Amino acid sequence: MKTRLLFLLMIILVALSFCLCLPAYALERMELDKSSYMPGEPMDIQYYGVTQTEADNQCWIAIAAVGSASDHYLEWGYISMGSSDIILHAPTSLGEYEVRFYRGYLSSPENLVKQKSVSFTVSYQQTVDSVLPDKDDYAPGQYMAVVCQGVTQSAIEHKAWVTTARSEDPAFIHGDWKYVTEGDCTLWLKVPDEPGTYELRYFQSEPASEENLSDGLRIPFTVSGQSPNNDTPVYPTLHDFNWSLLEYVPGEGTWTGTYETNFKTLYVRQDGNKVSGEYPEWDEGRIDGIVDKGILYAYWYESPSYEAPNDAGQLICVLRPDGQGFDGWWRYGNSGTWNIWTGGTLNRKLASDSMQETIASADARHLIPPCLQDKDLTENITAVEFAALGVYVFEEYWQTQELPEATPFKDVPGHPLQTEIEKAWGLGFLKRVHADALGDSVISRQLMAQMLCDLVKLFDFDNWTFETDAQFPLTYTMPELYADDNSIYASARDSVYFCTANGIMEALEGNSFMPSIPATREQAIAAVEHIYRMEEAYDNAFDEDSEVIPATSGPFMLDSEP
Repeated sequence: MKTRLLFLLMIILVALSFCLCLPAYALERMELDKSSYMPGEPMDIQYYGVTQTEADNQCWIAIAAVGSASDHYLEWGYISMGSSDIILHAPTSLGEYEVRFYRGYLSSPENLVKQKSVSFTVSYQQTVDSVLPDKDDYAPGQYMAVVCQGVTQSAIEHKAWVTTARSEDPAFIHGDWKYVTEGDCTLWLKVPDEPGTYELRYFQSEPASEENLSDGLRIPFTVSGQSPNNDTPVYPTLHDFNWSLLEYVPGEGTWTGTYETNFKTLYVRQDGNKVSGEYPEWDEGRIDGIVDKGILYAYWYESPSYEAPNDAGQLICVLRPDGQGFDGWWRYGNSGTWNIWTGGTLNRKLASDSMQETIASADARHLIPPCLQDKDLTENITAVEFAALGVYVFEEYWQTQELPEATPFKDVPGHPLQTEIEKAWGLGFLKRVHADALGDSVISRQLMAQMLCDLVKLFDFDNWTFETDAQFPLTYTMPELYADDNSIYASARDSVYFCTANGIMEALEGNSFMPSIPATREQAIAAVEHIYRMEEAYDNAFDEDSEVIPATSGPFMLDSEP
């Protein structure tokens, strides 16, 4: 009996010893900012009470389908000691999911702590109140006016769109289409040329699939009767023009830009093969069209009626080979005599010769905010303009809209760029400017270097703030010292050489940085264009070479998050 008791005691002691050797995992809890997300929507996951042991053992969280095996997961990210949050993205497929906590490097069943998981759903929420065509029967090739009401910001962020399709066709087969715009909007779609029964369909995101096709917004209509008359908007064709444009060699690249034309200033935006634009100084005109093989086929509209035969008609243009303008022709309605419409680009003429290519690249990426369009880019940039530039590039990259935040500057209320200033303050990089009022104050090159480093951290770290900046040190290989190194403020020195080491900024004359002189608009645009391009290339590399994109990462030499 004693022998048996002694043996049992030894087993208990061994078990206790083994348990004492196991690391303690004490994650208190995880919380999500919502219980339901749109496909691909950012998720703010907060966690509390992570121990040093957990952090040292590379504990992590991951998104997985409910009921899936422990090694079947989607986006993931490491978590650090203490309490913080991490941004992951909801899956693109609808369904039931959970955020899981793993207490070791491997995704094995013994490392998955099922008690530490939070469930959520991925589903489409209502993003528009109604989508209605202007009538229920159209002539072949006629234009349909689609009235959208109550379009939400979520619809814009997820690129919701409307299109026409045969009633019997699956979702991925469709006709003319357009993205919706926030609020209440009217979109023009060309109906099919062939008579039949069709539907106006609303998709809640891209691409076209049965999953994101809103069943409640499939509106039937018919196409019948004769071809449209001269008053119906129809894009022109080369046959309509009755003259070959093939002797022209269309230029390559985007149509996006600002042009000085014989109908005054024309502002053009291209998204895929869709083109829209305005020439407001001439009867509040606008254009709407498509691009095919470098040729723009469009329709123009002017006040007061915006209708043919007197206030609308066809437009056909060819981008010049050098990209410095276009040659085009227009006419009233869908018939009649063609007249000349030509224009030369403005924005490429307002920069230094050495900056032309960089400015063109920034323009093609939609990185130049409206407040800098048509400005002399060789002039000094103001703090307000840099705020607008930084916000514009940040929102373009993340495809999001930042929230404004009240600033201490006395002259912000009522300022034409008040929203941009308040967004820049909320993001943090404008907090480098110490002044009672912004006015037309310019920023020095060394101050711009510091603000650019703030932008880099905003791109690469989910929880960077101006107040916690000291926790995110810059690391870089020190380049050759500038000849005027002793003129650089100690507080800006790391930022200046970080920007230099990463190609964001460079010397002006010889080997001098000239830290105290004002920065110019083209220098600022070139710097943020470089940051954007580096981030873009980094993302593309992960898309091609890896199935997992780290939750916090970036192309620049930066220390990890605390």
